[in-house]
This record gives sequence, C-alpha cells and structure tokens, in this order.
Amino acid sequence: MLSSITKSLAVIAIAALLFLGSTGDDQRWLACLFGAAPFILYLIWAAVPLPAQAENRAVQRLGGVLLTFFVLISLQLLREQVLTATATKDRTQVINADKGVVISDPRRADAELRTERGRIYDAAGQPVADRVIVSGGYVKRTYPNPYTAYLAGYYSPLRFGNFGLEDMYNKWLTGQEGNNPLADQVNALLHRPAVGNDLHLTINPDLQQVATNALLNCSNQSNGCIGAAVVLDVHTGAVLAMASNPRFDPSQIAADPAADPDAERDRISAYWNSLQSDAAHPLVIRATAGLYPPGSTFKTVTLVAGLDTGKYTLQTPFHDPGYVDINHHREVDCATCRPPASVHPADIFTMIEGYQWSLNVVFASAAALPPNALGASTMAEYIRRFGVGNRHLMDDFPLSTSRVCAGTNDPADMQCLFSPDNGPNLVAETAFGQGQLQVTPMQMAVIAATVARGGEVPQPYVVNGITQPAPGGDKILFRAQPKSLGRIMTPETATTARNAMYTSVQKGWANGAAITGYAVGGKTGTAETGRNGIFHSWFIAIAGKDPNNPDYAICVMFENGGEGTRVALPAAKKIMVWLSQNSVK
Repeated sequence: MLSSITKSLAVIAIAALLFLGSTGDDQRWLACLFGAAPFILYLIWAAVPLPAQAENRAVQRLGGVLLTFFVLISLQLLREQVLTATATKDRTQVINADKGVVISDPRRADAELRTERGRIYDAAGQPVADRVIVSGGYVKRTYPNPYTAYLAGYYSPLRFGNFGLEDMYNKWLTGQEGNNPLADQVNALLHRPAVGNDLHLTINPDLQQVATNALLNCSNQSNGCIGAAVVLDVHTGAVLAMASNPRFDPSQIAADPAADPDAERDRISAYWNSLQSDAAHPLVIRATAGLYPPGSTFKTVTLVAGLDTGKYTLQTPFHDPGYVDINHHREVDCATCRPPASVHPADIFTMIEGYQWSLNVVFASAAALPPNALGASTMAEYIRRFGVGNRHLMDDFPLSTSRVCAGTNDPADMQCLFSPDNGPNLVAETAFGQGQLQVTPMQMAVIAATVARGGEVPQPYVVNGITQPAPGGDKILFRAQPKSLGRIMTPETATTARNAMYTSVQKGWANGAAITGYAVGGKTGTAETGRNGIFHSWFIAIAGKDPNNPDYAICVMFENGGEGTRVALPAAKKIMVWLSQNSVK
C-alpha cells in the first residue's frame, strides 16, 4: 500500500515539475527536468524486482541510471523538436540595428526567401504587392504601383523586419494562417515552397491617384505639400483612398535574392539611411499615423454635442465681440474668421453662424462659459462617442489613437478636462479643436462620416477579403463585413449637423468647395501649432448626389500648410470633383 502511494506521489511530482518547466524559459525547464530525475529513477528501480546477487543488483541499478538519462534526453528532444520548434527556428539576434544586420537560422532564412508570399490587390484587382520567382527558386517581392505601394508597408525579413499590412497579415501572406496544416506538412517533407494567401483591399486605384496628386499639387508648395487625404465610403466604412505625402518606396527595401548580396545590402542600407535622415519622415503614413490638432474641423463635434443634448439649436445666439474670458483666460476668434461688418455688423452670432464663419468664441462659450456651458463631462462623453481615445477605431491597419490629453499613457484618459486649475480653459480650447487635442486624418474622416450616415460611427477598414489561390478558383477565407461602432446621436441631430455642414459651404468660409449639381458639406480648419504664423491646414467634407444620403466622407490635412480655406479645401475639391464624375461603388 505504502509503495503504491509513493509511486503515485512520484508520478505527480514528475508531472508537476514538467508542467512548471514547460511554462518558463530554458533555465527553468532544465532545472525542473533535472529535478524530476530522482523521481524517474525511483519509478524505474521500483518497476523491476532486485535480483538476489549483489553484482546483478549493481548492474540493474546502473541500468536504471542510464535509462533515466535516456528519458531525460528524450523529453528534451521532444520539447526542442515539437513543442518549441517554431520558436527555436525563428530565433534571431540583432548585430547592428542601424545597418539591419541580423543573424538567424540559415534554413529559416532560405525557407523565407522561397515562400511564395501572397499578393496584395487593390479594389480593381491590380497588384499592390506582387511576387516574382527568380533564379534558384527564390521569390522577390515587388510593388508595381507607386500610388498604393506604401500602403502595403514593407517586407524585409532578413534586415529590418516587416511593417504595415506586410506585418499585420504576415501569417496569412505566408500561409501559416488559412492553409491546410496537413498539406503544409506534406509540402515541407517534399521540400515544396510554402504558398501564401492573397489580401484584397478596398482602395480604389484611380481615386488613390487623384488623392495623391491633389496632395502633390497643393496650393502652398513652401512646406513641401506634406499631408494626407482620406476618403471613406459613408455606407460601409470602406477606405476608398488613403494618400500620404511624402511616401516611401517599399521596393527599395525589399531584397532581390538573385542579386549580389553585398550590392543589395549596400543599396538597401543607403535607401534606408536616406529615409531615416529625411526631416519630412516619409516612413510615417500621415493619414493614419500622424497626430495633429484639428483646429476648427473639430467644431463639428461640439456642434453635435450641443444639438444632441438639447442645450442649443442652430439659432441659439451667442455674444461674440471677438473674445471671451473663461477662467481668467481670454479666448479669441482667429484674425481672418470674423465676417466683414458689412455682412454681419453686430456682435451677436447664432450657433450656425459661428459654425459657418468658424468663430472660436461661439464654441468656447458653448462648451465652457457658465451658466449654460456643455461642461467637461458632456464634451468628454461626445468626444469619446466619436472614437477619440478608442484603440480599436480601426483594427486592420496600423492607426495611431487620437487623444484629448497630453502626458498620459492611456489615450482614452480625458482627466485634463476636469482639472480645477486649467480644465475650463482646455474644455473651451478643445471645443474649437485646440488645447491638447491630437487626432489623425482618419479620425476626422470618421467624424464626418458619422454625421453623414445619420449618427452611426462606421469602423473604417481597408482589407476587404482574403483568398487562397486554388486550381478551381480562389477559395474565400475571409470577407469583411461593414461594422458600426454604435449610434452616438439621434437621427434628427445628425440631419441638423449635416445641414450645418451644407450651410458652411453655401454661405460660409467653405464656399470654395461648392460643386454645381453635387451636394457638398464641409468644415475648414486652421490649427495652431504653437509656432507663430505656422498652421496645419484642414478640411473635412461629406459629398454625394443626394444631400439626404451622402456617399463619401473626405478629410484632407496639410502639415504646416496654412489656412484651411486656401490649401486643404482646394485639394479636397479636386477629389470631390472626380467623385462627382465617377463612381467607385
């Protein structure tokens, strides 16, 4: 009885030690493995009765020790060859980060370069990222369209790693996800190259080119036309265009396995160093990674908050002599915003007039001037509803999270608005798109799209589907389903806010965006940067043939570009003129 209990305890001890070791690093595993050795030896000795002769007992005990070592070696091999085989194969060590020198298993590197990596297609079926089989059975990554190439990211497995879609969807593109595991094992045994799956994007290549050219040919060339343009399908959230300037060429980062290795290393390093030293930071895709104060475009959020809570209507009057004092700090209208006295001689402006003329004082008063102020809680609530601070606003493409407060690790933290010292001032400044507010162009496109589609927040997406190449026709592995992040205002509020955007174009500073026979609503923004005379230029718009059911939401931003009416608006109009003449459905 005692022997059975002892054996059971030994088995439990072995199992516990092996389990504990399997959950840690190599050092813990080896310690637990050797810790299990005495229990394994005990079980081996206990399993066979000892012979009568002393010399035979010694041989048997020695055999037990050798068998124990055999079991330990077998367990170690099982772990290395099965349980941690992938991790062992994928181990790398960076030797020189600046030059991209990395050492890894040469077999892994060889297999990586022979993998027939999946293609990435735009909405028209044209390749964004392609592959070419070169000599020796190796595969070269190519990016044939300069207008869409950088949206794929870059592929540099042996130098700088992967980035963007090439990284986020690496397992799909290499076949590690979506493929038949049994077929993969057969291909591996037969030394056949792995074949990846294809991504299909929502990007319309013609519209992408139009948006890119609108950025390149901006009306303020002095800043290099650094900026971004985003076009969303209002009804689905599909990203139809997502252009940034400057941009990088991923084909200059992808290696050619058939070329001279030293020459390739020097070529890629030279291009990479040029990207790193470029003051314009071309590796930053500004449409999704750039964070900026949005200026007066953000008055759209404050307008919605005022309308939806019932605090204000479009006809609510505000006293605006050009300034307002809030919490011992003076907020002022921008120098060029107030309409001429011949147009509006009085200092009383309605909410809609404040919106169309982009008056900071009207919106600062609405948000923070007692006794009828929206206040910090209401402003924070509606800002949050529009997706600011939401890390999952867009899940299928790298997106910086917009934020209200600086100096916090959590972009959803809006406590700065509640500060007893400067909270009221931040509420006022946030209401007209300044303060500590930092947003992406994608975020502002989502805000416009939310107003356009009746108050539901669309989740933007750029990957429309994933397919597996097959002889009888591609097999669909994934197809995107448009997703709403929730209704954040009443349909009546959305209709009123939408009409305010139309009024801004019909009667306000955004009148340059009007297109005959085409419904366009918009809001300009000229965001202060903290540097005297330097402003970010913004314009958000909704557009379509039916003013009650717009099709597109557009955002254009130029970094340090100047006034919204003079730079971002004309670029956005070029995009909208094209949309009015073409269908991208």
